[in-house]
Amino acid sequence: MFLVPGENDIDNKIIEGLERISEIFRIQLWRESLKYQLNPTQSLILLSLHKHQALTQKDLQNIISLDKTTISKSLKSLEQKKFIEKIIYPGDQRFRTIRLTYKGKKIANQLTLFYQIFLPIIKEIPTEKKIIYEFIYNFILNAYNKKLIDNQKMCFNCKFFTINKSQNYCNYLKKTLQIFELQIDCKDFKEKN
Repeated sequence: MFLVPGENDIDNKIIEGLERISEIFRIQLWRESLKYQLNPTQSLILLSLHKHQALTQKDLQNIISLDKTTISKSLKSLEQKKFIEKIIYPGDQRFRTIRLTYKGKKIANQLTLFYQIFLPIIKEIPTEKKIIYEFIYNFILNAYNKKLIDNQKMCFNCKFFTINKSQNYCNYLKKTLQIFELQIDCKDFKEKN
């Protein structure tokens, strides 16, 4: 959108396209959030907890890529609305996990419908979707390797993931993974030591 030099260059066009897609998601999430008197950060927290069941604040910071203060304010608001609860472990009062309450699960279920509006758009794309997914996966991987984003719960960063003879293998699932089976946000992720 803002690139001018070499605007006919395919790399610049891809960047502009990604920016436009990001804008579409941001606008749609904002609209959906307003239905429940939430801001987009609060919606992302609820969606993350819906997917992973229970997370720490640090997990949420990594998933959503926002600072501790922003996440903390959103968590406080969600707790006041009774959408989340913090579980304190008896052995360590400092360690807390966050999970959805019944009320939070109902809202999160409604928010997941937000993604459904994109399915017809994707279904109409005639291109080989596995190639698109491989591009997206590698884009995120390269962004992580260049330290543009924090720790990702992706296969390449998981203790269960190995590459044997150019084959992607998951020791958790005990199977070889095709490129389109690699996870971008895996619920079974365990960080490499």
